Amino acid sequence: MENLMNLIDELENELIGSTSGVFGRKKVDVDRCLSLVNELRSIMPSAVKEAIVLMQNEEKYKEETENYCTKIVDDAQARAEEILSQSEILKRAEREAETIRAQALQYYDTMKQNARDYVDAMLKDMENFLADNIACIRNNREELRGSMVNRQPK
Repeated sequence: MENLMNLIDELENELIGSTSGVFGRKKVDVDRCLSLVNELRSIMPSAVKEAIVLMQNEEKYKEETENYCTKIVDDAQARAEEILSQSEILKRAEREAETIRAQALQYYDTMKQNARDYVDAMLKDMENFLADNIACIRNNREELRGSMVNRQPK
């Protein structure tokens, strides 16, 4: 690279340091300039090739990086949507579970009340049955006492 810069400086000095010719124009040593240009060409191709390869690779790496970044963003969005979807499913399941729990509690309360009402009705029937039997027993006792009173000697 140093040789390249030296040749460019030498070409510049040749062009600047040329002597004045006819009609005020500068006289340039064309052969010397052509010689310097040829030397530049012989040195430049490797540097230019390296620069071109670097530029091509830069574009390639830039494109690969953009594709990779796009893929990462797309994957992240897909994952976020999946998580959001799972979150929505979980919320819906929790709401349904709460609804089922409320229905179960209501069913429990209803069944408990129905059982109490049934037992109360059975106990009332039993109470009425026993009350009727007690009344019958009382009547029988009274009849029994009455027949005993009538049979006593006078």
